[in-house]
Amino acid sequence: MGAVEMRRCRRSGDLLLKLLGLPAASTEAFPNSGDFRPGTLGGSIRREVLCGLPVNPKKKKKKKKKKKKKKKKKKKKKKKKKKKKKKKKKKKKKKKKKKKKKKKKKKKKKKKKKKKTSARDFFWCERDLYLVHAN
Repeated sequence: MGAVEMRRCRRSGDLLLKLLGLPAASTEAFPNSGDFRPGTLGGSIRREVLCGLPVNPKKKKKKKKKKKKKKKKKKKKKKKKKKKKKKKKKKKKKKKKKKKKKKKKKKKKKKKKKKKTSARDFFWCERDLYLVHAN
């Protein structure tokens, strides 16, 4: 019986009747059969009673198996072999690469511009020269 069919049966209360082998029309025999609760089939009659199972079966406690202790094997002592001393190889020193020095660019000296004589200064110079020559 599929899930959809089960739902249909639960709604109508027919599942009980089906299980008991009664015709579906005689729902009056089970007035509570319509409301379905998780622990029941069709209400007041328990699933266990219908299926002929014990009502409250006691759960059997599982016996814990004792773990057998593994016997530790005795390890045989191995004779130590004398190790031969290895000659150390001399490491070659890596030559450091000389860094090229960057040539510094010489800064060009700026030539100082001669100040242009302003009109006022020019006037006084001319006057002084004129006076010198006049004397």
